[in-house]
Amino acid sequence: MSIREQGFGRKSVETANSDRNLASALAGTSLTILTFLLNFLYGRALTGEINTTFFQLTVAVIVVGVYCFGFSAVYYYVLAIRLHHKDRRAMASSQRAEAFFVLGLLLLLLEPALIMFTLRLTLVGVVAAGLFLVFVYLVVATKRSQYAAYKKTKPHARAV
Repeated sequence: MSIREQGFGRKSVETANSDRNLASALAGTSLTILTFLLNFLYGRALTGEINTTFFQLTVAVIVVGVYCFGFSAVYYYVLAIRLHHKDRRAMASSQRAEAFFVLGLLLLLLEPALIMFTLRLTLVGVVAAGLFLVFVYLVVATKRSQYAAYKKTKPHARAV
């Protein structure tokens, strides 16, 4: 299947580079949040002033999110190169980049709820967790509708 048949147009290299820059910027945002968390809350975690379990969970989520955005940026970089060289493996790179980007975004949006629970601001944490669940639903619903539309246009489509 050619690059064009896979749905990649002329501007795809530019789009892949733009997506790579966005993933890198969001990794930087996550690192900023991690730095803030460690600078202002680590001492309070050591003294037991805040919930240490949620503190550790929050730090872990941020670290995993940073790496997901990093992996996404790498796959967008590979995608741009493969598109430039008209490599048939471009679709696989695109799917991996998108998967890591969505996972990183999900983790980034989970952070506010975890930080609120860490600070024992339970009511705000519940609101943030509720909004996070709405976002998860939106992502799942969007992915399902995209897959259904793809399946209608390509009767031989397989699950990715």
